[in-house]
Amino acid sequence: MIEVDIPLTTVNLLYSHVLLNIGNRTLGEFPFYTKVTDSLLDDAFSNIVDLSCVSTGYIYAHDETIPLHVDRYKKDSIYNLNVPIYVEDKNQKFIVFDQEFTQCGCEWQFDNVKQKRHQPLTEDDLVNSKKDNNHLESICYTGKRPAETAGVTGVTEQPVNNDILNDLPFDSGFYYGLNGKSWTQTPGKGLLFKSTQLHCTGKQTKFKIGCVLIMNSLGLLSNL
Repeated sequence: MIEVDIPLTTVNLLYSHVLLNIGNRTLGEFPFYTKVTDSLLDDAFSNIVDLSCVSTGYIYAHDETIPLHVDRYKKDSIYNLNVPIYVEDKNQKFIVFDQEFTQCGCEWQFDNVKQKRHQPLTEDDLVNSKKDNNHLESICYTGKRPAETAGVTGVTEQPVNNDILNDLPFDSGFYYGLNGKSWTQTPGKGLLFKSTQLHCTGKQTKFKIGCVLIMNSLGLLSNL
């Protein structure tokens, strides 16, 4: 994974877009997603990204950890660019693992944990997300570890690495066979990694907003 600088003007444009579309609802009271429109993509990212390399983009907001998953709902998804927009917890972690799952979109839910689903922020968002799911149907496992999942590559047959134990949202045994790195989500920074790499939010109890661009090429950031 690679950390890159993100101009605060980009962060502010993304945040303003959220405030414009949330209307009279209260920011932080529900998890949501909204598509990065073409105009917003151009305004916010054209100075740092070759827009022809962007397959799609979404803004996500939530106050609990996003499950362990990979983003393979787009056929041409190769890389993710994670852009924090707003964090209440200045030490909020994001975890990316070395292991990969390339077949399709997939998430691994910890057993007996019922997580809130993200709501579309606008009427168009549900339609747009269905259009973007143009790959094989995604899989969702509950209570099944990635190390026990056919198709996960790079499993170590060892416990998860000690230096991220305090950031893991669930029992460390769930992450057996994985090794990863924690990254602090700070507005003004971005994280680039493969869409097929397993990743998740670290322990989370406070609200945050982030943007994810799904890209078909790595050679697109002018400040790399």
